[in-house]
Amino acid sequence: MPLPVVERLRAERQTLLAALDRCVTAAGEVDLIAFDEFRHRLVWLIAVEQRILLPGLVAQLGALKFQHGMQRDHADLITLCVASPNPEWVGNLAELLVNHFELEECPDGLLDLVTLHLANQPAIAEAIERLQPPKLPRFEAGAGVREQLRAVLSEAGLSAPPNRPER
Repeated sequence: MPLPVVERLRAERQTLLAALDRCVTAAGEVDLIAFDEFRHRLVWLIAVEQRILLPGLVAQLGALKFQHGMQRDHADLITLCVASPNPEWVGNLAELLVNHFELEECPDGLLDLVTLHLANQPAIAEAIERLQPPKLPRFEAGAGVREQLRAVLSEAGLSAPPNRPER
């Protein structure tokens, strides 16, 4: 039987996928309230992985072969949650999310390593419980998107890309 930490992660994944399904209406428009709820949950889960699970695994095992790819996936997923969404983005996000979850659940992936090395540590479950929901800015369009992205990446425990010089 899976341990509570891993059960919680799996349940959160199922909740996220169901929430994403509700983001596009029958008329083909994005339900902004549903999408906002989805993106808050997604950024919270990414923060759990970036701020709690990955550091815990790295502390025990050293560098992880999938860590850089996972961080890139997390940044890509967050990028699609910052600007005002459109139905095509929501579809792309669903595909990225399913692929990302499959990688995390493969043999020797994140969930296997959490089960083997972290799931029996009460401090890990407690840290997950204490992690506050993210504070996300309103959807942005235009010039403010880059700054909003930096803020959301930081909220999730990821480094933001450097500012580009003005042209």
